[in-house]
Amino acid sequence: KQQLEIINEMNIPLSRASRINKNLLLLAKIGNQSFEDDEIIDLQHLLKECIEMLSDYIIDKGIKLTLSFDGENKMKCNRILLESLINNLLINAIKHNVADGTIDIKVTSKTFEIANSGKTSLNSEVIFNRFSTGLSSIANSGLGLAIVKEITVRYGWGIQYSFTNDQHLFSINL
Repeated sequence: KQQLEIINEMNIPLSRASRINKNLLLLAKIGNQSFEDDEIIDLQHLLKECIEMLSDYIIDKGIKLTLSFDGENKMKCNRILLESLINNLLINAIKHNVADGTIDIKVTSKTFEIANSGKTSLNSEVIFNRFSTGLSSIANSGLGLAIVKEITVRYGWGIQYSFTNDQHLFSINL
């Protein structure tokens, strides 16, 4: 029993190191233009898939999610990169949310916005930097938003962050 507890304690930092390594490799691949297979992707369909995969976390935290689409929702890009961008933004919206909070996602033909309730603003000057963590009370590697930023740069999309009325807002100009 004691050995099992030791193994389990060792597994946590090893898993974290593995995730950091995978994220750093992804950043390197994006920077080296290693993702070439762009295809036409239905953003609405992909978003719903990503939300479904994270639905247990959303339900556990009591978060109310709203999703709205307006206009053409198809885009040409790499599916893996777009899925990574969506998942990183969704995971941040869940992690940095409050109990019984909200996540509002709006998609138009020109923008993708994800807003979530929160208590304090993130430092907008460094949140997209590698290893920058917005809140020290939440364990993370500080790579998720760096990945999001690299993907937006790769496709020439603009990304902005703001915090108003207890709402974090990430807005991507497609």
